[in-house]
Amino acid sequence: MDLPDSSDLWETAPLEFQGTSIARGSRFVIVLPNEDLPSLYKHWEEWLEPFNTYYPWNNNKPRFKLIKDKIEYIYGGLTSDLEIDDNLLYSLLLEFSTIHNCFIHLWDGGNEEIRLALAYEHLEPWMNYPLAGNNRSWLYKGQVTIVNLHQEIKDSSTEDNFLPLNRAIAQLFNHDHKIHQEISQKIVSILNTYEYGKYNLGVIFDQSILVHKNEKQYILNNPWFVGRAVTAFGSDSFDSRLKEEVVEAETINVAISLVVLSEIRAIQSSLRSRGIVIEVDILLGRIIHLGKQTLESKVHEATTDTNEIEYQSTDTNHTGRQKFQEILISQQRLDKIVPEDESIFQYTQSGEDMDILLNSFKLF
Repeated sequence: MDLPDSSDLWETAPLEFQGTSIARGSRFVIVLPNEDLPSLYKHWEEWLEPFNTYYPWNNNKPRFKLIKDKIEYIYGGLTSDLEIDDNLLYSLLLEFSTIHNCFIHLWDGGNEEIRLALAYEHLEPWMNYPLAGNNRSWLYKGQVTIVNLHQEIKDSSTEDNFLPLNRAIAQLFNHDHKIHQEISQKIVSILNTYEYGKYNLGVIFDQSILVHKNEKQYILNNPWFVGRAVTAFGSDSFDSRLKEEVVEAETINVAISLVVLSEIRAIQSSLRSRGIVIEVDILLGRIIHLGKQTLESKVHEATTDTNEIEYQSTDTNHTGRQKFQEILISQQRLDKIVPEDESIFQYTQSGEDMDILLNSFKLF
């Protein structure tokens, strides 16, 4: 799934204001004044690499590229249907801003200023005017800085309030920005709070999967593909193909999210109620196989861009949470191994309780 075209970044007003739809998900821009941006791009690539290699993003991993247009900048995004995934990306961007003298702007597919929305009670009155807040809030040195904060907007008209991205960046580079303490404290507090262990590792689970040998590399090299395939399959426990054995299968071990594990257990429970007993590792392998077929049958849709699948070889059958966390510890980003939070299943014994929990992870 390629990133949306970046040309709309430089429009005089957001495309959605002009009646043109934009892909869902989050997008970000990283700029760096008077320094080597290609070098920063390499550092960002390395910073995100453990998460892109091991973390089970539910739909896709973050995508990014270096662009030289009106200025040189890093442009990236995440197509997601889980709030917990979006918030992880925001937190990683915030962390990155603490170690590099860069500015990071973040917004969603509808051109909403995501961080400002988190601190709505601290906004200046003029920031609530249509388009007035766009392109003004940036992550900087682990805080939130506001462009041109001293120039209060008194007119509530729409397009005239809009600050184009190129002008916002010029003002940043000209030091025309200021940390807004209340907004910054609220947003940084939210992004630094993990309810289920750092990076929400408590709700990431190791899972063995019996997969077709031809799908082994898909999953080991692209752990996010598990969530994509499960979503593509859906929740139809009456699909007769679930009873068909996956031939030429091999067992691998990967990290999967609570959302995926819960969906698989729900299908397993539905099957069991009809006298069909299938272990989770076997059932998940079959669902991945069927979900992959569904995706391949929609080859002309953007959701099945074959460029997303990385086929490089690997010498392991295990890309689970232990190895992931060991890398984070070696990088001094994690103090100790965060255990799986099995208690979450005890607290959510009823299907209704689990639905409430999972819905809190999702975007609507």
